[in-house]
Amino acid sequence: MRAEDIFKSYYRQAVMAVEGVEAREFGAGWKKKIETRHLAFRDSSELRSYLVANAPFYLSHSIAYYRYPSARPMQKKEWVKADVVFDLDPPVKGKYDFVRYLERMKEDAQRLVEDFLIGDFGIERSYIEVVFSGSKGYHIYVKDPEYQLLGGEERRQLVEYVTGKGFKIEDHLFFEDKRLVGPKLGEGGYRGRVARLAKERAAALVGEEEKDFFVGGLAEGNWSRTSKNLKKVYQKVLSFKDALSVRSVASDVMVTQDLSRLIRVPESLHGDTGMIAKRVNDLERFDPFKDAILEADRTFKVRFVEDVDESLLGGPYYEGEVRELSLWKALLFVLKKSAIFL
Repeated sequence: MRAEDIFKSYYRQAVMAVEGVEAREFGAGWKKKIETRHLAFRDSSELRSYLVANAPFYLSHSIAYYRYPSARPMQKKEWVKADVVFDLDPPVKGKYDFVRYLERMKEDAQRLVEDFLIGDFGIERSYIEVVFSGSKGYHIYVKDPEYQLLGGEERRQLVEYVTGKGFKIEDHLFFEDKRLVGPKLGEGGYRGRVARLAKERAAALVGEEEKDFFVGGLAEGNWSRTSKNLKKVYQKVLSFKDALSVRSVASDVMVTQDLSRLIRVPESLHGDTGMIAKRVNDLERFDPFKDAILEADRTFKVRFVEDVDESLLGGPYYEGEVRELSLWKALLFVLKKSAIFL
């Protein structure tokens, strides 16, 4: 058994359904993500034929739609529009560290969709598509026609907003006639987020016995309803900056800003993991290890060529050990070069 054979078998039956396939530029790779690009396909059938014949480990398409997607150089393609895509991708180091980031990245994806795209920007949910990357993060597409026409500079500003660049709590919380005045609970944007975080942490700010009284003032922007020292309350609130940064979206600026960028094709296999870059309809219930894997009931024998001490993947496994594993897990270890098929 070879990894290539598994990829070919998958692509024979996979439903790719790439929106605007005939207007997209495609890129493919075997040892690295993009070894050849400027590929174009007339329809999904032609794309499938290419995948079955060549079994690339990595498949990407342009976020842009072109009149002539295979043309070179880039200006001859004649850009028409481009999806806005946010790439949520944590900076992992070890081979298997990605498994420990999956839950956090799902939370970031939920925040991006609910708090920013829908809550702050007012984008209709029907224009938003969420795709698990097939590895450690998520790709969030915005297909609103108005946003698809944005230039690179406008897209950069979107990323800066969702990452909180330039936002300072001290610009929105201040003393006025010995009263502490700040954002209201009902406000939108980052001001509202600061107020809601203060509500969540009210007990830590003013004590359990005063938290309800304090929260009542937040509705009006009054942060003074406490017997505690207001300067100390103020300093505690300034420390929210780190919490807001952790909870905000860590999005790849270049993916969003670059109008000619290629990004992984939804429903394709990821060459580092063998997992599916799965479209996600229900983020709350989505589980990559259940919803983005190949047949869990098929098993293959592998021999480990190095130790793998990862309990979340059923480890530890030891060099020289032979194990019979589910197809998806066996493929993962083979692609990570920790094991070989027998």
